[in-house]
Amino acid sequence: MKSVPLIPCRCSPCRFSPQLQLTYKRKCSIVKRRSSHERLLIAVCSAEIATSTYTMQELSQHADCMADNQNKKHLVVMANGLFGKASNWDVVIDELQKVLDTSQTLLVASDANSLMQTFDGIDSCGDRLAAEVRQKAKEYPSLEKISLLGHSMGGLLVRYAAGKLYDPITHLICGLIPAHFITLATPHMGCDGEGPAQVPFIGWTGEVPVAGHSIQRLLQSVAKPFVATFMKRTGQQFFMHDTEEDRQPLLVRMSQDSAQNGYFLAALNSFVTRTCYANAGGDHLVGWANSSIRHPDELPVISPQTRLRGVIREDLLQTALQPQHAEAFSNHAADRHIRGVAHGVVQSPAEEPQSLADVSQAGSMQRQSSSGANTVPETQSLSQPQQQQKQQQAEDTVSSSAYALLILRRLQTLPWRRIDVSFQHSSMPFFAHNHIQVTRKWLNWEGAPVCQHLAQQLADMEKDEFIQQIMGTSRSDL
Repeated sequence: MKSVPLIPCRCSPCRFSPQLQLTYKRKCSIVKRRSSHERLLIAVCSAEIATSTYTMQELSQHADCMADNQNKKHLVVMANGLFGKASNWDVVIDELQKVLDTSQTLLVASDANSLMQTFDGIDSCGDRLAAEVRQKAKEYPSLEKISLLGHSMGGLLVRYAAGKLYDPITHLICGLIPAHFITLATPHMGCDGEGPAQVPFIGWTGEVPVAGHSIQRLLQSVAKPFVATFMKRTGQQFFMHDTEEDRQPLLVRMSQDSAQNGYFLAALNSFVTRTCYANAGGDHLVGWANSSIRHPDELPVISPQTRLRGVIREDLLQTALQPQHAEAFSNHAADRHIRGVAHGVVQSPAEEPQSLADVSQAGSMQRQSSSGANTVPETQSLSQPQQQQKQQQAEDTVSSSAYALLILRRLQTLPWRRIDVSFQHSSMPFFAHNHIQVTRKWLNWEGAPVCQHLAQQLADMEKDEFIQQIMGTSRSDL
């Protein structure tokens, strides 16, 4: 009898044909009360595959794999950053597998956006990620809840995908209960030459003796056209230079809700917990304030004598919860070990987010005050074309800073748990942006404690009775 070619099963290393997998699923749903051995025989006979083609060990392995897949309850999706790939999450997945119940947890390192695909734009990449999540939810009908993790640009992708998958009526994401949202070194406010979203590398150049300020101004002026050329649409969206068709930049639209664009803020608000890991120093791509969703004036003071590597400060767990849940959590947390510190927590503003006009005016005043008295004489000494060029650059900068502040104020209306990380005293601090994820194990190995911390935090939240009770309440409301 002709044998069916063997291909890798999606859910494990076992080797079976799609025909056998499909038949096995169909037959097992009918004969659930029969023994696993009887199910194997039914699957083999129904697929008309000779039993000699597969060993009993292979059949048993696949039976265990298929039975395990029927029990998956929690979908954990991880999105890589710019020019990254799914394997960037290998270390994180290894740590998660050590502490989570893998029989009920489906860990998915997204392969929807790899390498050059990440230059297609945050929206295009986010749409591909959303399609992948829909496919996983379809393949595993037993799933009940979803968590999203993103590193760097991946944090923006999971924010975008969540907004596109969110149902404002049921408050579900792709039909699943939103559980945990975690980002690592994500530029939530985009990128800029200065202001709260300043790329640290540009800021560092100003500290170079003698010519530092000249180099910094040069980088500020060429940053946008450079990224637009080499990073294509993604670069334009990072620097909020994508104002085509009289629309606000994508990152600004991703900080609000709209039936036309997506329910991005509501999707974030629907998660039971929100956590952001941020590099307090050494990250040359994403600043501390940007990745921790703080204004630079709100950053906690860390002693320069602190020589720890990895997590150096973390908020209490209840700061990731909604206010009504956080108070109840605190009342029931007296007899359990809760990691983190209460000081330095940035409280969400009580008022509504400022308008773009108000934020723009504040940014303009801040820029003028920081410029000092030398601003007017310097402008007067320039020729007319130079004055116009400098004025246009100033307007662009103020606009980008205003957008960044607007995004910040909107995101701060939600509760966030902030976990600060530092690699300043590591052997290779310049690679802090990838250390925080251990993007490449052979190079970023010093970030392993952060991956262990992340995995343990997720496991603790999954084991916490109060947090699970909140999810249970959401499930009963459906």
